[in-house]
Amino acid sequence: MKQIKRLEYYFDSKEYTQEEVQQNIEGVKKEFPNKKIRVETELNDYGMYIITFYFENRNTILNKIRIFIKNRRQKMLLLEEGKTNKANKNRISKYYGQQYGSYKQTKQYRPY
Repeated sequence: MKQIKRLEYYFDSKEYTQEEVQQNIEGVKKEFPNKKIRVETELNDYGMYIITFYFENRNTILNKIRIFIKNRRQKMLLLEEGKTNKANKNRISKYYGQQYGSYKQTKQYRPY
């Protein structure tokens, strides 16, 4: 599955020529050398150049492995964080002598 991200630039045809627009396109391509880029240019009715860059992620086996490891690492960090929270809750419940998060019953009714 390819994820496509889009970037659009708008240039006024009164201020920018076609050559300057092409130079801008080449500059953007140089900024992202590892991405597969598809470019569409058009001149609309109002005299604006609309340049649309479509960035497609290449789904190679190495990218899939990298994403899998990244997701697994995040899950492990979340599990470790949950373990530390449980330890804190147990320590607090031992200190107060009751279960963490429950209210202490005073058995007194005070209307406000």
